[in-house]
Amino acid sequence: MPYICLARHDIPDGVVQILSLTPNSSRRHPAYDPPGQSRYLNRFSDNPVMFTAAGLVVTAVDGLRAYLVDHVEPAGGSWTHAAQIAVANAIIARLDAGQSLLVADINTIIQVTFAASDFDGTGSNSTGILTDLLSILAGRGYRLPAGAIKGPGGVWSAVAAGAFTRNVTVFGTGMHDGEIKPAIIGGDTQAVEIRGIRETYILMGHSTSVGATDLVCFSGGSPEISAPTLWPDSDRVPHYPWSMQGALSYPQVANARVITIYDTDGSVL
Repeated sequence: MPYICLARHDIPDGVVQILSLTPNSSRRHPAYDPPGQSRYLNRFSDNPVMFTAAGLVVTAVDGLRAYLVDHVEPAGGSWTHAAQIAVANAIIARLDAGQSLLVADINTIIQVTFAASDFDGTGSNSTGILTDLLSILAGRGYRLPAGAIKGPGGVWSAVAAGAFTRNVTVFGTGMHDGEIKPAIIGGDTQAVEIRGIRETYILMGHSTSVGATDLVCFSGGSPEISAPTLWPDSDRVPHYPWSMQGALSYPQVANARVITIYDTDGSVL
């Protein structure tokens, strides 16, 4: 499936809305239509992974760096704070610039910091999966728990310690669930997404949008369709009624790239 990624760090989650994908969620008939595709976009998490002197993860961490530390062997080095920044920032830079993220592109990025490593284990013990990484960049949550041996001072483990889901206790209300009084007894364990994303299907709505509506506009435009202009909301922007702006200057971003859309192989759509 394609992965629609928010390509700007200065746009809050839940602001950019894609409405041109069919079926529209609000008009979906559950019995006949597949899950709706219209959605708000969220920026991915990119929190640093902190370690003890022995190389144990100090606290649970969500996001891009958590996945990299968990799945990419730091051959010939270690996942120091500087190494995390170097690899993650290089991946983010390609996303924000609308450039491809093929396995070869990611390997090139990794090998600048860890010359003897790669992403998918072709020449190392890494266990990266490209579609997992792309889903994280599209806003999906990945959590690396505390206590995993992944950092400086320890021997990196190829056994993945993190996951896209977490276990929660749910209570049923019928005999088939095993709980008649859910507030008092029972409880079943169920895995739920830490931060899920809505899947995108290659249907006519997606193809049309890539060529003529929301997706091409937010991707930077085309000869026929202009990219949006952004007026960031910050202290540098005068907060006056529009009629009083006059000749006041304020920052704006013309022809902004708001999203980057990746195919499952990391090519840009």
